[in-house]
Amino acid sequence: MSLLLIGTIIMTIPEAPVAREPITDQCEVASAVVGGATIPATLSNNGVGVCGAVCFPTSDAADLIDMKIYSQELYTICSVDITTLQAENALLLEELQRPVPLSNQPSFNRWVGRGEGIVAGVLLGLAAWGVYQGRN
Repeated sequence: MSLLLIGTIIMTIPEAPVAREPITDQCEVASAVVGGATIPATLSNNGVGVCGAVCFPTSDAADLIDMKIYSQELYTICSVDITTLQAENALLLEELQRPVPLSNQPSFNRWVGRGEGIVAGVLLGLAAWGVYQGRN
């Protein structure tokens, strides 16, 4: 059962995103930008940032967004599977706690078999005794 569930999870896991090729006019390295502080000339026309931000290559930002979407899909799939497993586990625990009828218990069946053996032995003995007495 668990192998089937694992197989189902593996079959429904979405493909991981592939990193994009760098864009021609993107920033080459990540740089911290603080509002009002001087920043490299490659990040601003006048050399002063207008807000607090971290600048990094555009393809890296796209890759991070793809990974965020991918992780949300995985979380959704796994949380549904966990909920399903918890429900199945509760049903199995309920079934285990349900009392077993006496006729389905192995010890009862062993004693019934022993009793049948004794009765069959006694009847066979009586039949043999009757045949033996009938000849005499």
